This record gives sequence, structure tokens and C-alpha cells, in this order.
Amino acid sequence: MTQEQLNSHIVAHDSTPLDALSPEGRRQFLDSLFFSTGGLGSYNYSILTGELDFDQAYRIMQMFGQESSLRTIYPNEWSARNPGQVRPALMPDHAGYSCVGRANCQKNSDFICMSSC
Repeated sequence: MTQEQLNSHIVAHDSTPLDALSPEGRRQFLDSLFFSTGGLGSYNYSILTGELDFDQAYRIMQMFGQESSLRTIYPNEWSARNPGQVRPALMPDHAGYSCVGRANCQKNSDFICMSSC
């Protein structure tokens, strides 16, 4: 999903999974999104973990096709819901980093830099 697609989606739907966030949390989360040519490159996960349970965060990240990023942020909940899934040896997502440009993650607490950076 691109920034333009996200904006169109929000305008076109009366409700979205983002509605689970408080108005301030929603603003902060949307402001934290970094889109690269590969899609969503990073976001501030502390907003999700501070306001939402795993299922609510999952529905939000599903909008971007990035629900697998939650295995880094919610490892226990992810494992409980995906019991047969083997955790990859190398995690493509990096908690504590944000995407600052194509394939360029920079240390930034509370963010996650994803393989689409």
C-alpha cells in the first residue's frame, strides 16, 4: 500500500481498523508511517502496543500487508496464534530502527524498520 492508497482507503470507508486508536494515537501513528518504493517501510509501534491488543494491531497492519511485522513486536501473541510457524533465523524486520531511505534503517527506538524499506 502506498501513502496515496492509504489516503484513498480512509476516505472511501466509513470505518477502518485505525478507528481502534485514540484520535491522538491515530494522528501519531499515521504521521510515523514511512513509505518506500516497496510499500510501508517503517512505523512507530509504541503507539500500537500502548493502545491496542494484538488482534487490533493485526487488523491495522493487515491493511498494509505487513501483519508479519507483529511477530517482532508481539512475539508471544504471534507464537500463540501461529503455533506451527517456525521463526526465521534472520528476522527481516528490525525493532528499534526506522526506515530513512531505500534499504537504509537508522536506530530509532519505538519504530520498526521492515524488509520493504
